[in-house]
Amino acid sequence: MVWIVLVLVDKWPRFPQRVLSEFLAGMRAFLQQHRSEEEKMLTQQTILDALRPVIDPEIGMSVVDMGMIRQIVLGAEGEVEVKMVLTAPRCPLAGLITEQVRRAVAAAPGVKEAKVTLLDERWDPSWMRR
Repeated sequence: MVWIVLVLVDKWPRFPQRVLSEFLAGMRAFLQQHRSEEEKMLTQQTILDALRPVIDPEIGMSVVDMGMIRQIVLGAEGEVEVKMVLTAPRCPLAGLITEQVRRAVAAAPGVKEAKVTLLDERWDPSWMRR
């Protein structure tokens, strides 16, 4: 479309500026809206990327790289539930870690509600990414 307008302007020097301005403004609005929709699309990878900076304070590694994130459930309306395990049962830092995970997910683009669920399974070191 833009190519057609540019050809018209090139071939017809008196092409009305108002028409060109309105067309370009409409194209900008369309592209802005389309880009915004893509940015709001939630994926598991988006959530994992948001969680990567959350560090287990005892071990000093990302909760993602440690394999503590076991499942990510994406809702249709921007709800996200992260199901995770802790490295030790009755971890004294459980509240801190889960709140950091919840806040990181809530800050991701397109998330309207973030929930963290602690699973009752034991963490396995084989889940770690090297």
